[in-house]
Amino acid sequence: MSGGVGILLGTGTGTFLSQTTYTIGQDPNAGTSADFNGDGKIDLAFPLSNDNHTCILLGTGTGTFSTQTKYQTGNSGWFTIAVDFNGDAKIDLAVANLDDNTVSILLGTGTGTFLNQTIYATGSQPISLTSADFNSDTKVDF
Repeated sequence: MSGGVGILLGTGTGTFLSQTTYTIGQDPNAGTSADFNGDGKIDLAFPLSNDNHTCILLGTGTGTFSTQTKYQTGNSGWFTIAVDFNGDAKIDLAVANLDDNTVSILLGTGTGTFLNQTIYATGSQPISLTSADFNSDTKVDF
């Protein structure tokens, strides 16, 4: 869907209610969900591939979401993961930027907002991300 994301709430019977659409910007790609502001409600993040931003929608807990907030990220954001990268118990974001061969890291403040991106070079056209402790040092890697 160009320019928006659709939410279909489950009924608990394997069926879903009609779609609610949130217009967020040009060409949203693979998003993620987590509790970005610590209120126990699921929030959403979507990279916008033709906008060089990542869009945040804070959840209300009723199946609806707040007005979007955008954060600058790299060129052609394609995939996003939500992880606590710096061990402060606040959710951070990593965005794979397809066209500039980078990953943007946005550190979360715990209030649903994020600090300005830090950019890391990658190989050619990163299209997805994963995270784990790859070297057993108790720190999250991606």
